[in-house]
Amino acid sequence: MSEKGKSIREKLLYNPCFIVLSELLIFHGVTGAVNILLIKFGYLFGLDKETDYTRFEFAYNSIYFALLFLIIAAFVGFMWLTDRRSLRVFTHGGFKKGLLYALLGMLIGGGLNVVLILISRASGAFTLSFNGFYWPYLLATVPLIFIQSSSEEFALRGYAARYAENKYDWGVAALVCSVPYVFHHYPNFESYGVDWRFMLSLFLQGLVCFLLVKVTGNFWVCCGFHAAWNYPQLFVFGLPCSGMSTSYAVACGSDAKDSFFYNPAYGIEGSWLCIIVHAALVAALIVIMVKKGKTKGYPGDVGVALQA
Repeated sequence: MSEKGKSIREKLLYNPCFIVLSELLIFHGVTGAVNILLIKFGYLFGLDKETDYTRFEFAYNSIYFALLFLIIAAFVGFMWLTDRRSLRVFTHGGFKKGLLYALLGMLIGGGLNVVLILISRASGAFTLSFNGFYWPYLLATVPLIFIQSSSEEFALRGYAARYAENKYDWGVAALVCSVPYVFHHYPNFESYGVDWRFMLSLFLQGLVCFLLVKVTGNFWVCCGFHAAWNYPQLFVFGLPCSGMSTSYAVACGSDAKDSFFYNPAYGIEGSWLCIIVHAALVAALIVIMVKKGKTKGYPGDVGVALQA
């Protein structure tokens, strides 16, 4: 490829608008195809909600989450075609460090989620009752929720943030990977209503995931954080996760009240409590990032270096 061709390609690929649009098109294109596949061919998997809704829901969710691996494959493939050296963001530090940072992310995300739920419950915002132990379902869902959460992280903190910081600075990268995160949940808005508290909470959570990657220098910490944030509220406490709930959680939330601590449609994620905690975490991570001198660079950073 000529130098002029490389220059044009670079300007396109690393343009913030192109990054956001391509990320949203790829992400929603794949999720749309997966939804159509399940709706059209679901009967082939024995998905019959009339006879056993819990088994149907588990089968549907499991297949859907597993198929979201196609999103990961799509972004890895796109990055390989456009600038394969950017794939170092996923391998930086090696397997052992990646695993340790994923576990650290799980500890932070899961611990924070449980603490906020307990505070909300103590405030009387909702009641909890025992639903049952669906052990096979709960155990099988652990790797599946990791795939589901990681698919968004590959799209945003892997692709979008990586390409934006390649050319610009951490502030642009933070916006490029956090604003689209809100629009990833557009189908949820259609089902459960538009809620500005939830949208603000999503934006701040996107910043938290990005800043965790910056501070630790490892991509996999955000995958662990995201997965462990989702799991307790959805599968342990039976509360809304982005508006969705499940019938095979250990507990079941009811008698929800709209308050500072809770949002009946979106659970703790749509509460002012969650917004304030996320905002405080963002501020703390920015301070740590600046003090550690990690404002420049991204895991596996090689600068803007396109493949011929």
